[in-house]
Amino acid sequence: MKTKKLFLMATMLLASVCAFAQSGNNEPLRGDVNGDGKVNIADVTELVNIILNKTTPTPQVTYYWYVGQTMPESMASAPTVDDTNFTNNKWHTVGTTLSNIGKLVTGGTAGQTWYVAVPKNKYQPTADDLVTPDTSWSDIGTIQIAGTDYTVFDTAIEYNRCPAYLKVINN
Repeated sequence: MKTKKLFLMATMLLASVCAFAQSGNNEPLRGDVNGDGKVNIADVTELVNIILNKTTPTPQVTYYWYVGQTMPESMASAPTVDDTNFTNNKWHTVGTTLSNIGKLVTGGTAGQTWYVAVPKNKYQPTADDLVTPDTSWSDIGTIQIAGTDYTVFDTAIEYNRCPAYLKVINN
């Protein structure tokens, strides 16, 4: 009986805001609970699921990684990425799911320290086999990028290129 009342109340609520769906502007639609751009019965179903399960949908986070000879700093929004060249002082996309990283980053200056930033508590520096831990990297702190914490490592590598091999440890 309670479920029927909840369903009826949710239907009435969404029916009262359906007129906003026809507004034609670029703002989010009132009543579009599932974010599909329409206000319909699927929104009622999503609302009932939220109420009954007492959960809210979890937004997907896009993860990034950095390699460079300049210490990365906190940013409020997602960084500008370069997923083609893998050169010094660039951010790269990991994606919404974590995967092992194995890249040779070029374009540095010999004799300078390299820094690597990866999502906090989710990666371990390794040798090129992506298994053997690489203990030459030092955890030097945490920064925040677009609301996600990143661990910053510095390396003992002082060449004009940096092999970045990182294994997912916590997904």
